[in-house]
Amino acid sequence: MSFEIIRKTGEIAFVANPIAFEVKTSGEAEIEIRLRVGAQEVFSASYVPFGDRIHFDIAEILQPFVTSGPLEDSEDLILPVSGFMAGYTLEVKGQETRTLTGKVICGGISKQAAREMAGRGMDFILNRLRDYSSQFLFTTRTRGKHIAIRETEVSPLIFIHPDKRIQVESEYGNRIKLPEGTAGEIYALNIGRIRREFFHRYNQIVSFIRVLVPAEEAFDISFTPGEVSENGLSFLFRNSLGCYEVIEMPGKMICSLDRGDDENYRTFDEEGGDYITGRPRPDLLQKMKLNTGFKRKTELKFIQDLLSSDDIRLLNGTARRRVLVTCEEYGYEEPMKELTSLVLDIEVAERESNYTPDMDGENAPPFIELLPGEVEIPSEGGQVRVRVESNIMWEVV
Repeated sequence: MSFEIIRKTGEIAFVANPIAFEVKTSGEAEIEIRLRVGAQEVFSASYVPFGDRIHFDIAEILQPFVTSGPLEDSEDLILPVSGFMAGYTLEVKGQETRTLTGKVICGGISKQAAREMAGRGMDFILNRLRDYSSQFLFTTRTRGKHIAIRETEVSPLIFIHPDKRIQVESEYGNRIKLPEGTAGEIYALNIGRIRREFFHRYNQIVSFIRVLVPAEEAFDISFTPGEVSENGLSFLFRNSLGCYEVIEMPGKMICSLDRGDDENYRTFDEEGGDYITGRPRPDLLQKMKLNTGFKRKTELKFIQDLLSSDDIRLLNGTARRRVLVTCEEYGYEEPMKELTSLVLDIEVAERESNYTPDMDGENAPPFIELLPGEVEIPSEGGQVRVRVESNIMWEVV
């Protein structure tokens, strides 16, 4: 029985979207498929045509073979990212055997975006993430060529490396050539480190950079000051494209504890000669409510991706606590004529039965917001050296 593969995915596909194939057959005999990742066969099956068609989707099978996690701080300007992409081989066998190869990466796009791209005859990865004349980072802040980001939200952003060398230019016209990478492999643009490099090389505190491939501008990034708030929070979360981003939420916050069900018991008190009520240490669940303050539509869309994330971490110094973030009344006027605020419900992902004061106590050295560069500042006792903390804050040492 002869067959024809009439539908297949592109060279690279998102694991969170269908990786679907359609085979047209000339008879009713079975079609056998075998799927390999590397040298390992991970799936095999036989299909009987329905009419003259066979449909199958391998996305769920490939899910365990790709992974993404927060990137560690590094002095490298671009970071190789392992585990984010995996190659596969698909064999379709009837009277003859046909072999297809492809790659799968973390993340996915919305059904609406998929329909939009399909209607234009375009592929999101090829025409958005591998279009090096435009913005190609795995960010969900924007699909446009201009990215605006607070200094307190800077983090490495993933991209697929082009076959050309990347340069970065400051608003002062100075350029830095980034290290060469392997075309088609996954890297992360270490934006905080690049800003510090401009300071070290040129003694410039940059608030704007252009990304050039190799000499033509692809997109730009502008840096705005972080918002000062006594009660605000910052979150590190995995966005829909599989890349971890930071979002700052300055606003009014209320903290509470949920004790859960009491498990009291009766025990005999020898001193009093009677039974008394006791209890084990209760497991306490920390909850918070955060009013985000008034946000623009693009910020609300970014918060929507936060609410959909399967991995959210509350940033507090060097600690990263997993949390669940929900919003009972998410919404905004369309078209949006005025800024809108939201109330977020935040729940720490683990219960605690013990309490420990902050490690640094009340005498912890203050954090000082500074732009990149190792500098000394005057104090009552003379000069105080400051160093970077997570590419965002500086701490007195």
